[in-house]
Amino acid sequence: MNACSLSFVIEDIESLFEEYSTQNVFYELTQLRTTAWGTQEFTFYDLDKNALTFYRDL
Repeated sequence: MNACSLSFVIEDIESLFEEYSTQNVFYELTQLRTTAWGTQEFTFYDLDKNALTFYRDL
């Protein structure tokens, strides 16, 4: 099976991160971070190993 990577633009990234953090979907190193390319984002993998990245532009 082939996995893919999907990115979603989210306005209220902090609230979504908080909501997902209570759903037991993150691995231990998942974090909300500010990137050098001007986004705030987090990524985790679904059960099929697809990378799901949620971000907002700063």
